[in-house]
Amino acid sequence: LKAQRAVPPGGSAGAPPEAIGDPQVLTERRADAGAPPATLVVEHRLDLSTLNLRPGDELWINALGVDIAPGEREPVVSARRVLRIIDEETLGAQIRRELESLRRAAMRLDETQASVMERTRRAERTGAEQSAISQRLRAQESLVSELRDRASRNRLEDESLRGLLESAERSLAGASAASDRASASIEEAPGDAEAMREAGEAQEEVRNRLGDLIRRLDQQQDDWLMRRDLERLIAQQDELRQRAGEIGEETVGRRPDELTDQQRRALEELARRQEEQASRLAELVDELMNRAQEAQESDPGRAMSLERAADAARTSRAEQMMEEAAEQLRQNQTSSADQNQQQAAEAMRDMLDELDGAEDRRRDVLRRVLASVIESLDALIRAQEREIAQLDRARPAGPFAPLAEPLFRLQGNTFGVLEQIESGGSDLDSVARLVDQAAGAQGRAIGALRANPADDEESLRQQRISLRRLTEAREEAERLQRQAEMEEARRERQQLRQAYAEALERQIAIREELAEYAGRPLDRRERRELLNLAQRQEAQREELEQLRSRVMQQGDPPAFSLAHDRLDRDAGSSTDLMRRPPTGPELDRRQNSMVRVLRSLVEALADDQDQPEFGDEAGGEGGGQGEGQPQALPPVAQLRLLRSMQIEAMERTEAADAQGAEADEVDEIIELQTDLSSIANRLLEELREQQGGGG
Repeated sequence: LKAQRAVPPGGSAGAPPEAIGDPQVLTERRADAGAPPATLVVEHRLDLSTLNLRPGDELWINALGVDIAPGEREPVVSARRVLRIIDEETLGAQIRRELESLRRAAMRLDETQASVMERTRRAERTGAEQSAISQRLRAQESLVSELRDRASRNRLEDESLRGLLESAERSLAGASAASDRASASIEEAPGDAEAMREAGEAQEEVRNRLGDLIRRLDQQQDDWLMRRDLERLIAQQDELRQRAGEIGEETVGRRPDELTDQQRRALEELARRQEEQASRLAELVDELMNRAQEAQESDPGRAMSLERAADAARTSRAEQMMEEAAEQLRQNQTSSADQNQQQAAEAMRDMLDELDGAEDRRRDVLRRVLASVIESLDALIRAQEREIAQLDRARPAGPFAPLAEPLFRLQGNTFGVLEQIESGGSDLDSVARLVDQAAGAQGRAIGALRANPADDEESLRQQRISLRRLTEAREEAERLQRQAEMEEARRERQQLRQAYAEALERQIAIREELAEYAGRPLDRRERRELLNLAQRQEAQREELEQLRSRVMQQGDPPAFSLAHDRLDRDAGSSTDLMRRPPTGPELDRRQNSMVRVLRSLVEALADDQDQPEFGDEAGGEGGGQGEGQPQALPPVAQLRLLRSMQIEAMERTEAADAQGAEADEVDEIIELQTDLSSIANRLLEELREQQGGGG
């Protein structure tokens, strides 16, 4: 396998990238000439972070093969595989375009479902059409899943967009499941009133889920536009400030009447643009408040972020500071204007931070409300079971009218829980609908008890429907809670992976700079430079120690603890060696070890789809059979890390045998192998326990 870097030529916008340097051999494999296999496979994991690629660059990858048979043969070259490097903004824009297509598809599906639903009510046969809706929903769900995978593979840091993809996938999965239920009811019992009622409820659920999806996509588009407007305001404010500073250098200390006409016109133009900035900011703040009020019931977390962003502008007086800066520019008070412009820009960056926190607040609200809702639903289920038991005991003779009063109180409590659920926003709509249906069934049960004569059979049927809906609501709430926990664990894992990736980049940079000083006497300037590198290495060591503290909050994962022990030892040794030049093989070994351990940590925290060989184990997220708390660092991630360190230990052992090694190196290899064996046994035992004690 060969890789060739290509970059766009400078000064030629839109020109295709051109190859730079010679192709790099990534890996190769040679067949045994004595017994050549029919097929030869070569594999390589490519780490783009080590290739110094920039947005706009391309990486061209080709496979080359040569027949092992005797005779002169030209290599066969595969078609070129092109990896295009883009920035995060471009990736986000591409995903948003796909989501806009999804929004239009969801609206068309909603219209189709409404039509099929109406014909189902008229007792027409619609099973095939409902099945077609299910297929279209699954196709859209697959599209969103692919977008999520792409965002994850490329480490997209836009939390709001990642959260939207997760929410969209949930909505489509729920709609698909409801559509399947509707199809089954239509096909299994055509003409049966109860089956048709259940089909209608399932079809209504499809439309509700699609409505949730469309509303969330609309909100995301609104938020993205507001965020983009704010980013543009910040960029324009920075540009205004820079331009004012340049003019101020020419006009400093002069009164306005001492300026040239050209200078006065330039300052007046800057003042006019600054006033326009203030006006646009005021409009944006008003829009933020309006959107916050609209989102208060459907998405409290989002509403809070919008309000806090608007408050950040108001409490900092950003608009007034811009207006003051405009007047100061007219008076050639560029130094005072600069202060106001800087503070206004900082206030807008604070607004941006508040908007970026919307997804975190949504998750916080959801977790808090879910915990309380599950407890409340348990109480409602117990109360409903008591009312059903009371009615059973009163049948068949009665009296039934006295049973209506406690059932009426239960319905009031059910409505209270419904309000509690609605405070959690649109994420809990699926739970709210089930509880609302339970309250409706309770109302019909009350009416049946108060009828003259009382219809105890209908009341019992409606109360059983209520119990079924409350139970389904609790199951749905538990599913959402579990999903929220898994998302939080996945998010923490992604943040840790990003932190390790950044540490890896820093360590590679240190290692590459050290190569300039290897194995030779250094002059005074070079010694100072090497001391600066030692300080950077020590700072890296301290940051890794802070990262260890964060990792240890996940329950003292032994494999990660071992990795950090090794990093700390190698970083400390590297710092000492840098302070005692000249550098030598020992420093190279320590540096290579740190790079390898950090790369292993990054790979260990890769998303499950990047590690198909662990597909079965990865699904549990740290809990077998759906049990236990999802973990940011599940045993599977630790096994991946152990596997990487085991490969390293084997390679170091082979190198020591082939080349000879110092006693210290041999002792380290033995210690590493012992630690790996102990931790592997411990993790395998934990996995067996989580999977139900199976061997």
